[in-house]
Amino acid sequence: MNQSSANGRERILDAAERLMAARGIRGVSLREINAAAAQRNASGVQYHFGNRAGLVAAVLQRHMQRADAARNTLIDALEAQRRTAPADVVGAIVAPLAEALASASGRAYLQLLDQMMDRPEIAALDVGSGLNRSLDRAARLLAGALRHLPAALRASRRELCTAFLLRSLADRARALESRAPHRGLGDAAFMANLIDVLVVVLTAPTSAATRRTLRAPRRKRAKAASG
Repeated sequence: MNQSSANGRERILDAAERLMAARGIRGVSLREINAAAAQRNASGVQYHFGNRAGLVAAVLQRHMQRADAARNTLIDALEAQRRTAPADVVGAIVAPLAEALASASGRAYLQLLDQMMDRPEIAALDVGSGLNRSLDRAARLLAGALRHLPAALRASRRELCTAFLLRSLADRARALESRAPHRGLGDAAFMANLIDVLVVVLTAPTSAATRRTLRAPRRKRAKAASG
């Protein structure tokens, strides 16, 4: 790819993340993105990315690569210091995403991640394939702290934490973009509290009521098999 083509590709990515964050993944046309990127070729988006899904994947991937590298560095340091308490590991998961709040591009990325949870056709692309090795490493470090939970519950809590984390950061990004008068927690307190909440959700013991509901399907299957 020559330099002119590479620059054009980056301009399209910049325009796409900005417009899609503001108006929604489906709320802006590829023609508008092409025009905002000052592309003389009317099919510039299709040339570089194929279609809307390919464009969204590329926007997300360039941020994921940076976040994964930063998170791996943090996990390397934790392992070297033998600091693998849940709060330390969750902090390493959150920190690279929190850093995205400092730039307009990063804030757009966080808002797109939030939108992606509601767009199954985009989520199905598996845009993070091979780009989130750090999350696999973090999951292994957390495994011991979650050993008291049944497998189904561990999976459910990870999903809940992911959704809560992305929605919280996206809401923070939107608030920063609106330039509204600041209310609530400052940045450091917001992040510390967010990590606290995620750790509690991940590691909390199960109640008697939850244990009963988890056992109920097994009893029904056993009864059906014996009947």
